[in-house]
Amino acid sequence: MNTPQHAPWQTAGDTEIAFAIDRFCNFAHLGTGWTALTGWAVEEMVARPVADFVHPADRPAVLEALQSLLRREMYSCRIPARCRRQDGMYCWVEIHAHPHAQDAADAAGVRGTMVDITNRRKGMRALRESEARFRAICEASPLGVYVTDANGNCIFANANYELISGVRAERIRRRGYLSTVHPGDVGQVREAAEAARLARRPYRGEHRYVHEDATQIWSRTNAAPILDGARYLGSVHVVEDITAQRQAAEALRESQERLTLALEGSGHTLIDWDLHSGEVYLSEQWSRMVGSAQGAAVTTVRDLLGLVHAEDLDRFEAAMEETLQGSRPFLRAQARVQTRTAGWRWIEMHARVMERGAAGEALRVAGTIADITERKNFETRQSEFMATVSHELRTPLASVLGALEVLRDEFREHVPENARRFLDMALRNGGQLAGLINSVLDLERIEIGLHEFDLRNVEASALLALAMEANAPYAMKLDVSMAIDHPRTRAMVWTDADRVQQILTNLISNAVKFSPAGAGVTLGCEAKKDKVRLFVRDQGPGIPAESRDQIFQRFGQASNHDRARLPGSGLGLSICKALALRLGGDIGFRSVVGHGSVFWIDLPRGRSGGVRETHAGDEERHAPIGDRPRRQRADI
Repeated sequence: MNTPQHAPWQTAGDTEIAFAIDRFCNFAHLGTGWTALTGWAVEEMVARPVADFVHPADRPAVLEALQSLLRREMYSCRIPARCRRQDGMYCWVEIHAHPHAQDAADAAGVRGTMVDITNRRKGMRALRESEARFRAICEASPLGVYVTDANGNCIFANANYELISGVRAERIRRRGYLSTVHPGDVGQVREAAEAARLARRPYRGEHRYVHEDATQIWSRTNAAPILDGARYLGSVHVVEDITAQRQAAEALRESQERLTLALEGSGHTLIDWDLHSGEVYLSEQWSRMVGSAQGAAVTTVRDLLGLVHAEDLDRFEAAMEETLQGSRPFLRAQARVQTRTAGWRWIEMHARVMERGAAGEALRVAGTIADITERKNFETRQSEFMATVSHELRTPLASVLGALEVLRDEFREHVPENARRFLDMALRNGGQLAGLINSVLDLERIEIGLHEFDLRNVEASALLALAMEANAPYAMKLDVSMAIDHPRTRAMVWTDADRVQQILTNLISNAVKFSPAGAGVTLGCEAKKDKVRLFVRDQGPGIPAESRDQIFQRFGQASNHDRARLPGSGLGLSICKALALRLGGDIGFRSVVGHGSVFWIDLPRGRSGGVRETHAGDEERHAPIGDRPRRQRADI
């Protein structure tokens, strides 16, 4: 039998087993390789049916093919089948056969070869499984995936790529995957892909897709070549939707531009202190403030504190250290600093700890520095004016009121009845005038920052208890009860206790005055994320809508029908608002006509446990401010 050494369907290493079958489909001849393949002796095979050694599932197809050859219905066949071995297991063979003619009319039998393809079938199955896994991974991936062949045509794309690109499945094949790339980006995409193909290297790029509804999607593509040795088979592309990232980056850029413009317009310096490295970043406004080289600067806290006036240094450092340890919620401190061109300038630093470690240690502090020299000069002039006003108004008025009191108390019997009535009126009006002058001066001093504040951690419930105790007699006088709605948890505030009492006294006084006899006033507090809200709730008539915009204005009062019972200068709530803002908080109210009002003040939340303990390994972080890590000094 003349057969080639390797048939076209064989691979290197395949071994051919020659066979012959008679017209009854029994073995007539088998090559020696049969025994090596199946374990059956060749001598035992002669005259045995071929069907006995074919897997039942493959038997019909094999017998039909052999019968067709015997009938001369076809001239050759090539069919895979499982062949039973002597141990009962099966191996895959590929049968290539043709009829063996005894005469022109009919075939005497079939001859051909069998080749063991068990390993080839196993490899094909592994390949199919690998492709199935690849497809499953691609479909499960939240990223878009597409594959191109060596010619750049798309041969696979997952569903997420359709969503990102906006290309329908029927259009993705071949070059359709580029159909929705933004016209302005198509050129760069093709150039990058071609350069990577020629160089057999990965590439990465960003471009836009434009959907049918005009939506633009920003994508980031990471591609890698598929190589079989030196042979380039194509590329795998992984596509990520980065629209949200690009929008966030654009929003951040715009925010930074706005911040830069705001800093330039206000003259404030941005400060960012990295406690781990010890470096302090100062924006370029700092150079204008102190007259140093233009541009942003990187320095250290030690060098920065070296510019602070000796008289202000201890107070400034103490405020910084309290902020780092957490006993102070934010830093607001003033000091004089040495400049290169203008001598000493006043600055005010507003900052807070932006990041803390697992043990509570401060890692990063950020804020602003403002030049307040002109404000300080104005405050000095304002203070002198206030002293003048106080001397020129309050001192004479006090003398007048004192003289009137002496006349009323010591010479009352000698004063006619009509004159005593005018004397009482003069004393009453003079007292109101003195109170008004004091209120106006107090408000002015608060608003321009002439008041000193003693800020520290205070328990909110203690502030409420003290306020109720101080105002209880006044409430009893007007037959109004008072109670405290005790908070569920202990809340600390960072504030000046005396100033808060001044605010609460004013709010309680108003609540009592506006409450009908027999009604009640409730004090309470609510802890929020970084604030604590103290409130005063009354059962009064409420505040009419037309009066609400004037409540915190100077001399603003709610309209009411009982002015004689409710005297006042109209400055109390203005003073409360000024104090609240200076304490780093806010003030407001809610009111329903006929159902009372709730006035509240928000104050910075304080620390519950005082100063944090120092942990092992924290020596450097908790060293004095001036001894923290330093880097090479910049020109500041």
